[in-house]
Amino acid sequence: MNEKRTPQNEAGQPPTRTPEETEERLREKESEQMGQANRERTEEQIEDVAAEEAGPFDLSQVDRQGSNRKDLPPKR
Repeated sequence: MNEKRTPQNEAGQPPTRTPEETEERLREKESEQMGQANRERTEEQIEDVAAEEAGPFDLSQVDRQGSNRKDLPPKR
């Protein structure tokens, strides 16, 4: 009797299928939250989703000091 059911979140919604849908739900959640700390955590989650959507970061464009400005002298 192991029925396979689609998992649901606290609101009873099925899992998101795309990063856009995830971001949309997080924005809805953020607007409903009362505490600043909760909103900040949700904003961090939104940024993580957006970063995943953008793809991997190309480290070859960043110099060893962490600056992507090649016209600046190296930090000492």
